[in-house]
Amino acid sequence: MDEEYTIEEPFTNIFSEGQINGETHFWVDTEYSDSTYLVLRTYTNIDSEKLMPMLRDATIAVLKSAMANQEVDVEQAFEEQAAATHLGAELEQYSTTMIHLSSGWPIMWVCDRTLTIYDDNGKELSSTHREVNLAED
Repeated sequence: MDEEYTIEEPFTNIFSEGQINGETHFWVDTEYSDSTYLVLRTYTNIDSEKLMPMLRDATIAVLKSAMANQEVDVEQAFEEQAAATHLGAELEQYSTTMIHLSSGWPIMWVCDRTLTIYDDNGKELSSTHREVNLAED
């Protein structure tokens, strides 16, 4: 009950098709678990090295579409800007699941996912998505 486990978990590519692996840590929260309910918590982090190729491809696709009538090398412009600003991205996800022990049914599931895009000038853009699902009675 007091151990933390780690797995490589596939996540749907948030920018386009395909999947990306993230390292997920999970553990039982013994402070909030009792003889009726078990609280399982997870934390996942996907770093810039894995996210940036996807962010690059998605951004270039959007820019090519938006600038179709202009003579601009979108790929080169993106690469230059990303290199000049040290553009990066990180995805963090936390989840909590409450499970009814006698039935095994999940009673509650909450998931917070935050995507942060940043540069070396301290500019940061974050987007948080929260899902809350309650099991039916």
